[in-house]
Amino acid sequence: VIDWELTLYGFRVQDVWHLLAHLWMIWDRAKNLVVKAYIVALAWAFRQKYEEIAGQNLAYLQVEDSGSHPIAVHIGTEVLQRVIGNFSQAYVYQGTPDTAKKKIVDLMVELILQEHLPLLGPIWNGA
Repeated sequence: VIDWELTLYGFRVQDVWHLLAHLWMIWDRAKNLVVKAYIVALAWAFRQKYEEIAGQNLAYLQVEDSGSHPIAVHIGTEVLQRVIGNFSQAYVYQGTPDTAKKKIVDLMVELILQEHLPLLGPIWNGA
């Protein structure tokens, strides 16, 4: 448990997309190739084990309610919040040049609009 004040029974997909979004952001900003490789291995191992246990492909995992959005929308909006939104201060994108932020924003907008998870690169596709 990381955030006691936010601990509650919620939608399992929220935890999944939140983890994948943050792994992608750490991977994106990592300068060390070994760190990048470890992040990719962790994301891929998580995805494989989750799909094995759940018997469901993460690409089709939705919030368990009729008004849910695809996982790509959740990941994209979480990243946007951390790059240009309310939670961008004191996180991995603080101090990132605007030109680099624009590339990330463009990628996340494309992810949201196309719902195409392979845009997440190795975090989604593996090494």
